Amino acid sequence: MHRSYLFAPGHNAKLLGRVSEAGADAVILDLEDAVPPDAKQQARTMVAGVLAERPAWVRINTVRADLAAVAGLAAGIRAPGTPLICAIESARGLLAAPEIATVPGVRHLSMGGVDLRGDLGTGDGNLQTLYARSHIVVASRSRPRAAGRQRLPAARRRAGAARAGRVRPLARLLGQVRDPPAAAPHLLRKMVLLN
Repeated sequence: MHRSYLFAPGHNAKLLGRVSEAGADAVILDLEDAVPPDAKQQARTMVAGVLAERPAWVRINTVRADLAAVAGLAAGIRAPGTPLICAIESARGLLAAPEIATVPGVRHLSMGGVDLRGDLGTGDGNLQTLYARSHIVVASRSRPRAAGRQRLPAARRRAGAARAGRVRPLARLLGQVRDPPAAAPHLLRKMVLLN
């Protein structure tokens, strides 16, 4: 499971050249909101060039054109397809998150932070979206296991969650907090990973 994703706009040559060296678990090259409409074709060409050199996910906007540009090159697509990461970007999406997690092919739920905050009318910061983050984690973990699967030891459950038919949030909040003051920095880092 990837704990962190780093987005890079597909039309920005400087960022495309450095994004894979920034230390994220996975890189997502963006052909969607981060790319101005007049730069879409240039971005498709640039992203395809990057994918020929190193693996990355791609967030697409126009399914036919974007998918044609990166088909067979991307490590994953953030749009209809497999594996699928569903970004929860609205109050309606947040309410539907448990149902979205049960759709075949869904691998992760993630929080589309800027869009969700805009839809909810909240300001910047983690506290304003704490409920949304927690709800996405619960929705991700509420998907039933595939029929006939036995409960495995914890380490094997974590390693094989996607294969076992469970959807994983991109990061999890703490399950138990024994020492809240000591756990606060760790909890904040976890919450930032969900953004």
